[in-house]
Amino acid sequence: MKWIIKCFKQYADFRRRARRREYWWFTLINFIVMFVLMMCFMTPVMTSMLSDPEFMEAAASADFDVQAYAADIESHIYNQLTHSTAFYIYIVYMLIVLIPSLSVTARRLHDTGRSGWWCLLPIGASVLQNALKVAGLSAAVSLLVSLAALAVSIVFIVWMFMDSQLGENKWGPNPKEQDWNEDGWNEGDNKPLA
Repeated sequence: MKWIIKCFKQYADFRRRARRREYWWFTLINFIVMFVLMMCFMTPVMTSMLSDPEFMEAAASADFDVQAYAADIESHIYNQLTHSTAFYIYIVYMLIVLIPSLSVTARRLHDTGRSGWWCLLPIGASVLQNALKVAGLSAAVSLLVSLAALAVSIVFIVWMFMDSQLGENKWGPNPKEQDWNEDGWNEGDNKPLA
């Protein structure tokens, strides 16, 4: 819990460094909260859709075409979401954690010796992928863009798992060394391996 509090205390701090522990605890807690909120607003939507006799009759038929019903399904889901309190709570929560998420990601990149601007890489890849889907390009181009976005995501996750750059870099001192000093260890003491 202290890592969540630390991230909110450094709400828009894009200048320092953040340990792996700080980044991953913040990410895990946010994922859990967003998943629970998503289940809260999607469960009634799915229940409503599955209790619709017309939809279930059409879905049970052998010639059910998802593409033909896609607009109806999308419209039904949209109508249900706009009447869901949990959906609005989800949106507000996403807006509240947007800046701390970007800042802890930038600080984590700083800790590995990279510029914080790299945190825009997966966002840009996702936006490009969705824009090209809307443009209706061929399946081959869509596949290549999806593979490139996957590769960007994998590289980014590897960066997030990398250990801290030893010593001080241009974004400040190593946060592991600071934590050791806060726990009462001095620079000359034998530090346990982390």
